[in-house]
Amino acid sequence: LEAAADAAVAYHNTFPVHLADIYKEISHKDGITFVNEFGDDSQAAGELRRLPLGPRIPAMARSLAGPRAAHHCYQVVYKHPHYERPFPWHQDQIHTPSDRPFFNIWVALSAMTEANGCLRVRPGVGLDEILPYHPTPYGHSCWPLDDAGQAVEMTRGSILVVTGRTLHMSGPNRTDGLRKAILFVFMEEGAMARREPV
Repeated sequence: LEAAADAAVAYHNTFPVHLADIYKEISHKDGITFVNEFGDDSQAAGELRRLPLGPRIPAMARSLAGPRAAHHCYQVVYKHPHYERPFPWHQDQIHTPSDRPFFNIWVALSAMTEANGCLRVRPGVGLDEILPYHPTPYGHSCWPLDDAGQAVEMTRGSILVVTGRTLHMSGPNRTDGLRKAILFVFMEEGAMARREPV
């Protein structure tokens, strides 16, 4: 899985001109790379899709989201070495508008530490609402950037589950290595997401 994610990131970090979507707008070459299933035409796409459609990840998703939980998409998120920009506070419900709640299953493909830009959360904030956004030097944020929140450090292979409304951000990568993660989005079968049925 890590090798497939590496290949997808290497391809998308070249910013292929025929692909234009929101994830290209928030990616920065050699800084932070987002690869979303809906815009991934790399040779690694089939391999990346295989795990969330196999038995183990769906079983976990259904234990959380109910027996009709279905795979919506995968997303690879890499932070490149010495990338100083934080990724501002946000709720994923903004990027994946849906008419029902959803879960993101994060899998750490490398260690995720404070030094390399692990996720940071504000537990309990915004779970019943979509917070308003304001511009910052690093992009739009729905929470003050000077609030560092609670760091969620993860060892390689660890899994973190958050909801689409979990308030989270990530810090800069000040190390010599990549911070690697992939997440799988699950929601109830038949839900409408991005105006399409899941």
